[in-house]
Amino acid sequence: MPPGTTPRVLPKGKWTGPLTSCKARGPFPPALAERFPFSMPDPANVTPFAAVAPLPPVPPALHSVLDRPEAQRLQEFRYRFGQSVVFGLPVLALQWFGRSLGGAESGRWVALLQALLAGWVVYVGATGMPVEAGLIVSTRRRMPPAIGIDALVAGVCAGAYVFSLVRPIGLLVRPHFDWPAGFHWCVLVLVAWSALRWAGLSNAAARK
Repeated sequence: MPPGTTPRVLPKGKWTGPLTSCKARGPFPPALAERFPFSMPDPANVTPFAAVAPLPPVPPALHSVLDRPEAQRLQEFRYRFGQSVVFGLPVLALQWFGRSLGGAESGRWVALLQALLAGWVVYVGATGMPVEAGLIVSTRRRMPPAIGIDALVAGVCAGAYVFSLVRPIGLLVRPHFDWPAGFHWCVLVLVAWSALRWAGLSNAAARK
């Protein structure tokens, strides 16, 4: 407000509220109408967002996947355990004895073979667990604690595998590339966790 001017006091009963209540409380002051030539929308005429874009229905096939019986989950973890053992034992053997089998190129071949074998173990043993957790979150269901821990274990193993991939890639470029690799840890964790979940589901099925 310019100095020396007196503020204008609105007469009683005129506009005293927000723009949406002008019609209910009185006429809009002309001076303010010239300065602010706009009006707020009437809330009664605004369509709610949920009515405009409703959430898509969950497919019945997705419900059948998430609500599958415990016997099927038991078979899944038994399969993961078997695959992790079959393809994981060579990873452990290469970790402990691989460098004594060759000459200067042994480190490179050990890392490459470990990356291939451990990659299959992570794919079979860890991929399904975070995918199921993501499906539960997408359907806005309550996350069961066991499935949440499954996703956490699988995420840690997948992260360790990606971190370890730097070693075989670097050895392809430089023969003496130094980088820690944890392929054997991925295998050990997945074997132990699959066996633990398999045993837990088997005990739960036996008690029923």
